[in-house]
Amino acid sequence: MKINALILVVTATLAFSSCKKAECDCEPENTLDGEWQMERVYGGLMGIDLNYAPNEVTWDFNSSQNTVDVTNNILTTGPKSTYARFSTGVYAYYTQNINGADYLFIDSTEIGIYAINNTKLMIDDGLAADGFITEFVR
Repeated sequence: MKINALILVVTATLAFSSCKKAECDCEPENTLDGEWQMERVYGGLMGIDLNYAPNEVTWDFNSSQNTVDVTNNILTTGPKSTYARFSTGVYAYYTQNINGADYLFIDSTEIGIYAINNTKLMIDDGLAADGFITEFVR
């Protein structure tokens, strides 16, 4: 009788200890929602290649309000300031799918074609030879 009880306890212990919590394929959603840090702007005829430090420029998208809250901490004038696009403030935005490409509009101005790949947002202003690509990270 003691052996049966011992076997039952050991079996139950092994069964419950081998259970895992539900595994999560928790890849970030491929949505604009949330905060994005501007990381790099590159392209153009002159071959601009600008790197931005964390928290230098952030865009925080809120799809329920259709707003993007821009924080621009660049204190100097120059290329980094110019290619950051927006001053600190809250702007209206919307997206539109045109011929299979997702376009981003901020303050009713087309910003470009955007693509999201996990933790990276890329915006291509769509100008073939002399356009710019802006990269953001979460």
